[in-house]
Amino acid sequence: MVFCFVIGNSVDTAFEVIEDEKTTISRLKEIIFGKNQKCFSDIDANKSSNEDIIIQELGGELLYPNMDIGNIFTQDSKDIQIIVQLPSLPATTGKRKMVEDEEDEFQAKKEKLKRIQFHIPAGILRGSLEMHQQDEEKFQNLVNSLPNINIQDKVFKIPRLPGDNEDTYIYNRECYKYLCNFILEDTKFRRYLITGNPGIGKTFFGRLMLIKLLKRNKSVLLDCETFTVWIHPTGEIYTVVNKTLYRQMAEQPNVWCIIDGKRDQVDHDFSNGKLIMVSSPKKAIVRDFAKQWCRSLYMPTWNENELEECWNNLYRKSGKFTLKSVKDKFKLCGGIAQWIFNDHQSLSDIDSVIKQALISVAL
Repeated sequence: MVFCFVIGNSVDTAFEVIEDEKTTISRLKEIIFGKNQKCFSDIDANKSSNEDIIIQELGGELLYPNMDIGNIFTQDSKDIQIIVQLPSLPATTGKRKMVEDEEDEFQAKKEKLKRIQFHIPAGILRGSLEMHQQDEEKFQNLVNSLPNINIQDKVFKIPRLPGDNEDTYIYNRECYKYLCNFILEDTKFRRYLITGNPGIGKTFFGRLMLIKLLKRNKSVLLDCETFTVWIHPTGEIYTVVNKTLYRQMAEQPNVWCIIDGKRDQVDHDFSNGKLIMVSSPKKAIVRDFAKQWCRSLYMPTWNENELEECWNNLYRKSGKFTLKSVKDKFKLCGGIAQWIFNDHQSLSDIDSVIKQALISVAL
C-alpha cells in the first residue's frame, strides 16, 4: 500500500491506495481519479505558481507512466509517499462552461488526469538511498584509487566495495586477459555471458572489467545482488532505484553494465546497451539474458600451476595452509579455487559435499 496526498487539500485528506506491485503509475492515476473525483473539478490557475514552489521545496522525483510502484516502494508505510500535483488550467472569465452530457464531463476530467504529475517526496527518496550512502565512500575510494591499480600485475588490490569485509586481492588468472580483450575488441556482440563452475573467479573478473572500463573513461552500471550503482570515472556516483532508470542509463552510448550473479533488469529484447553478465550457469539467471544476440564465454577451472602461483603470492606468508593441502584438495575437487583457498573447508568437508552431490544426482 502507498499513501497519496493531493496538493491544495489538507494533509488529513491523504488516502491509501492498495494495489499489486506491478501496478504502473499510469494505472495509479486512474485509481486516484476514481477515489477522488471531486479533486478533478475546476482547478484555480492562480495556484499554479504556488504548487511549483511546493514541489521544489519537497525536492521530489518525478514519476513516469510506465514505472511500477513495486520497484519504487519496496515496503508498506503509513507516511505520505506520493504527492499528486494537479494540472493548472487557463484562467477563464465567467462561469465554467457547463458540460451537457455526464459522459462528456467524465472524459473531460480524464483529459485533466493525463496532465497530473506524481512526485516522490524528498524524505522518501532519501530513505531509499540512505542504505547506500554509507557505501558511497567505498565507491569514491575506488575511483580515487584507479591510478594506483595495475590490472596487468599478477596480483592487484581493489579497495573494498559494499559487502566486502576488507580490500580484495585478485590473482590475475591466465584466462582474464583473453576474456577482457575479446569483449573490448569485439564488434559483433553487445551482450557477453561469462559463465562456468561456481567458485572459479567470475566475480573477480567482473571487478577487473570494472577497473578496466573506468580507466578507459567509460561509465559503469554495476548491478549486484545487494546494490545497483552507476559509476562515472570522474567520481560521480548514483544509486539506481528502479528498472526504468536502470534501462535509461543502460541505453547511454558510453555506459557498460556489469551484472554479477543475478537476473538482469532489462528485457531479453534490450539491444541498445553493452552488457556483461558474470554468473554460474543457473537457468533462472542466465536463460533470458542469453536469448538475445549474446556471446557466451566459459571460464575454465584453475590448473595446478595457477593454484600454486596464487598460493605463493597470497597465502604462503600467512601460514594458514600448506602447498601440500592445496594440491591434495586439487586432486579431490579439481580447480575450484573457492574451496581450495578456504581454510575453513577441510579435505573431509569437500569429500562430504561431493558425496552428497553424487547421491542427489543418483536420486
